[in-house]
Amino acid sequence: MELKDVDIDNLDIAVDKSIRTRFDEAEDDQVEDLFDEPDEEETDATEYYRDSDYAGARYEKPVKRGPLFTVLIVILFLLTATGLAFAILYAGKDIFLAREEQIEEEVTEDTPIYSQTQLDGMIAVAVEDAKVKQAEETSRKMEEELRAASEKESGVLYMLRDYYPDDMVFIYGSYYEYYPINRELKQNTVDNKDLKKDELTGYITYEPDGTKKSHMCIDVSSFQKEIDWDKAKAAGVEYAMIRCGFRGYGSGKLVEDTYFTSNIEAATSAGIKVGVYFFTQATSEEEAIEEAEYALELIKPYEVDLPVAIDIEEIDDKARTDNLTNEDRTNFCVAFLDKIRDAGYTPMIYSNLKYFIKRLDMDKLEAYEKWYAFYNDQIYFPYEISMWQYTSNGTIDGIGSGVDLNITFKDY
Repeated sequence: MELKDVDIDNLDIAVDKSIRTRFDEAEDDQVEDLFDEPDEEETDATEYYRDSDYAGARYEKPVKRGPLFTVLIVILFLLTATGLAFAILYAGKDIFLAREEQIEEEVTEDTPIYSQTQLDGMIAVAVEDAKVKQAEETSRKMEEELRAASEKESGVLYMLRDYYPDDMVFIYGSYYEYYPINRELKQNTVDNKDLKKDELTGYITYEPDGTKKSHMCIDVSSFQKEIDWDKAKAAGVEYAMIRCGFRGYGSGKLVEDTYFTSNIEAATSAGIKVGVYFFTQATSEEEAIEEAEYALELIKPYEVDLPVAIDIEEIDDKARTDNLTNEDRTNFCVAFLDKIRDAGYTPMIYSNLKYFIKRLDMDKLEAYEKWYAFYNDQIYFPYEISMWQYTSNGTIDGIGSGVDLNITFKDY
């Protein structure tokens, strides 16, 4: 039998188009199921369809969750969070307003309101109360210190010196006296903490930064009589101030010290550098110049490296200089010192605390070196000094009696 091609398109086959369409779609889905494996994330749930035209027939179709679903979830979350935030803020506002009202009520009910004038007055009262308390504390402290100081010899004096650092304080007779310090004059730069005392010998040295910067010096007169200057040198004596003469405080006569010549010659021979001093009782500038010329004549034969000093101090007995004014006393010293300087020597004035501060005009003595007598382990003196006499009862090998011990802060 010979087969002939049949043109299906030309067949007049009547087919319900709606049935064909659904059939084609179902067939397409079945074909896809054969070649495409379902996505695990897209087949978490299935949906069941029923069609009146396919009674009893059922198939599963994956439900796909695309980007739109995710966006909806995010929006829902944001809306929920925003709502919660507004709820919290609203609740917090109510709490804050309630607390603010409570504070206002407390301030209104319990807290007084002051004017600026009232506040200034309250501050002034508080300041005065603080001053009173501070004064009471200071007074109590001073009472304790005064009691402790009064139990020591000269303790009160030392306490007063600490409390009045701008005054020189000392006892004169039965009174404490105060003299303002002139800060415009050259000040004493010796730091007491750098003064070192040998407890065995009693000798004091000056050792800033641990380096010795002083020289051991003695001053002598006929009171020490014969001196073995070689032994004194071996004991550490470097310098010596030797009395060359004096004016009698009663007679007014000029007198050479009886041991001057032997002392200056023996000390120089032992290798000790020497200076001299003259005890004054001048009652006029002419007498002061006469004393200086007398001292210069005595030292002419010798090498004098240290200063030539005028010794002015108080006499325990009645003296011819008792009635001098401070101005006269100072002017007579200046006349002596200028004469010494004009002769080419270093002029120096020797005295103690009371005389320097109470009996002399320190302004007029600014240009001259000072030799200060103050018997203590530390110096109490505001003005610049070159030499310090710290005891009158020192012990030196070669000298049979007590001797004045000094240190110099200069190299001569």
